[in-house]
Amino acid sequence: MENVTLTTHVGGGALNTRINFELNAMENILAVVGDDGQFTGAEPLAPVNTKAFQSLT
Repeated sequence: MENVTLTTHVGGGALNTRINFELNAMENILAVVGDDGQFTGAEPLAPVNTKAFQSLT
């Protein structure tokens, strides 16, 4: 995945909340992208849009 930057929504919250948002985002990325950067087909732990994800598989 070249030229891709992923960020979380940071509309507010305490430091611990922001840290957990970031950790959750990373866990979701690792669930669907392998160590080689290729799409694995595995479902994210917390998909935001399940229909959109399923259209990729």
